Amino acid sequence: MSMRALPFAILALLLAACTADRTAILVEVTSADLNAPEDVDELRFEAVSEHGGRIDSRHAIQETWPHSLTIVPPENERMGSLTITVTGLKAGEPVVRRVVGTSFQRDATRRVIVTFTRDCLGVICEEGVDCTAGRCAGGGEADAGMPDAGSDAGVTDAGDVDAGTIDASVDDGGVDGGATDAGHDGGSIDAGMAVPCTSAACIGLVVISEVSPQGPPGANAGSDELVELYNRSEMPVDVGGLVVRYASASGSVSDRIVIPTGTVILPHGYLLMASANYTGTVAPDVTMRWGQGLATSGSILLTLADRATRIDALGWRTGTTAVTEAEGAAVTITSATLSIERRARGTSTTESMSAGGEDELAGNGYDTGDNTSDFVVRTVRDPQNAASPREP
Repeated sequence: MSMRALPFAILALLLAACTADRTAILVEVTSADLNAPEDVDELRFEAVSEHGGRIDSRHAIQETWPHSLTIVPPENERMGSLTITVTGLKAGEPVVRRVVGTSFQRDATRRVIVTFTRDCLGVICEEGVDCTAGRCAGGGEADAGMPDAGSDAGVTDAGDVDAGTIDASVDDGGVDGGATDAGHDGGSIDAGMAVPCTSAACIGLVVISEVSPQGPPGANAGSDELVELYNRSEMPVDVGGLVVRYASASGSVSDRIVIPTGTVILPHGYLLMASANYTGTVAPDVTMRWGQGLATSGSILLTLADRATRIDALGWRTGTTAVTEAEGAAVTITSATLSIERRARGTSTTESMSAGGEDELAGNGYDTGDNTSDFVVRTVRDPQNAASPREP
């Protein structure tokens, strides 16, 4: 059965990530003595829930450890437990395998670290049985959602690497003092494991988070422009091939940037793009720049490669100019030198989103489908790129 046909699947993330519920399990695979891709060039993730739901997902790996995958349950299985089997393959053949039992924790991302060890290389146990210290020793006994002091020799609850202050099995936004969390703290994530933005299922995962139509007053006023994207989901998203387009107030549409292949935005991370005359100190992530400027009224559209399927849109206008390509109603601005930023939550204001405000570091995930409800207007822009801290 294909992954897309399963009732309990990675693809459930495409729906669940659009809500405030962060119930998920982040499985992070690593090794201290096996090399990727020399010893292991493919990972197979299998998960079976207590209610009979299953996933079976395979991913080629080309970079060193760690590699990760996020699992989200469907709405009717929020608190179910499951057994996860991670198999390392080489040239299509299984060479190492680990088994762990864990469970979902409501509205939290539980991090499970699975460690491959060389002494288990070539030891492939029967289904549900784990390899420990080079031998088959029973599987799934240790609950990876509970601190186990490493006693299961390779399946570790992330709470054990947090100096006892914060249980990192519950996603804490990267404030766990250095514990590497491939979903939040900049760990190596193989782009092959990112959700590809190739269909309408990507709608709601990545949004336009800030647009500066003409930039601040200065030498390049009128063409010092930026467009920023935000990944509001709990998984890395591959946005390569998406198209940033500009629509004039009358609806004439043209491309500004085709995002390069392999561009991945990490969970709650950003991607910054800019015009040729951009002067900001935060460097754009995409080296390609657009030269043809944005007008005082218009829209930025984010579409699939077909240029017809819209992922997101932001329209703005000065005065009473009609804007045809906004999402809902266009944001009214008094000057195109201002910046338009997506709210963190429905109660966010310009003040709360600004430096020192309560929503300054709360992300840009509020999305009702109406530009006037979803954005605030700032006098000072606040661009963020892939190197910026992830929020929240």
